[in-house]
Amino acid sequence: MAKSIEKKCVKLWNIIRRLRKHIESIRRSHKAKVAFFQLTGSTLPLPGKTRWNSHFLMINVFLKFAAHVKAVYLNHFPRRKYTVTDSDLSTLQEFAELTKVFQSAILRLQLDSVTSSKCYGIFRELLDATSDNFIDPVMNDLAKSMKEELLRRFGKYIDVEDAAFDPHFILCCLMDPHEAVCLSEVAPFKLSQIIKQRLPTGLDEVHEIVPNDATTSTLTFRDRMALNVTQKNGNLQNDEDSRIIKFVKEMLSGDHQNFKAADYWKNVSFEFKFLQHLAFSILAIPASSAPSEKVFSQCAIATKGLKNRTKEELLNNKLMVHLNLNKLLL
Repeated sequence: MAKSIEKKCVKLWNIIRRLRKHIESIRRSHKAKVAFFQLTGSTLPLPGKTRWNSHFLMINVFLKFAAHVKAVYLNHFPRRKYTVTDSDLSTLQEFAELTKVFQSAILRLQLDSVTSSKCYGIFRELLDATSDNFIDPVMNDLAKSMKEELLRRFGKYIDVEDAAFDPHFILCCLMDPHEAVCLSEVAPFKLSQIIKQRLPTGLDEVHEIVPNDATTSTLTFRDRMALNVTQKNGNLQNDEDSRIIKFVKEMLSGDHQNFKAADYWKNVSFEFKFLQHLAFSILAIPASSAPSEKVFSQCAIATKGLKNRTKEELLNNKLMVHLNLNKLLL
């Protein structure tokens, strides 16, 4: 994020850079640092290279104690000019509000309990946040750049008209009764087509037998049975299509949004039972790689030092207990 701001929004980056210089000056001076701590009971953080939210944290702490930062800086560095103006403060406040949405989205996506069904709603929240009109023109330019970047990276997951459209996240969202209302702007017919593409194919296609006569009375028994099967399969197909459309409209109505996805599909009505396997198969997909990365971290902890000869079976048992301990205690 810091790199993109530095390249695409030079004015905002200059404000952040001046702010950082003031914080560095206070942190380098023992007296100034102690004086600030006595006033606020807090310290001023600096952004790190490895922490994605460190600039966000630095700006928020500064905004919380802006008056104290200015007082300590002017008291301990009287010969230096304090370069963060009131206009800069208003710009930083709007920037903090915008980045707060992004920080919340990233933290939610890294939770173990969040599956792919939440991603579409989160993408739309980020787009809405960057569509707001800001007072400061600097922030309007930044929001426009961020929106363009979001559409470049995630447009194919949220726009059904995109040439490279990938229906995965929309399908996951539709199968979650709590999240399906986010799709209210998408045509139900398009959503039903997405479901049909993911459903397993049924019986092999039975080609209709066209009799030589206009009437079917001259058909043999075998021909009549083949024609009956063709008509029956056509009726079943029409029935399935109507049930899919009905399911889509029910989910978009929001009547089931108080249900958890697992509870809804466990007790789903017989009419929509044919979608149950598809729903369970996609709702189990996590929103990010964070859960699997936690497994790798626990593997490293369980096999380091004197435990480096742990056998695979014991390691798997340890991981199973550790990763499911909270669920077992509930």
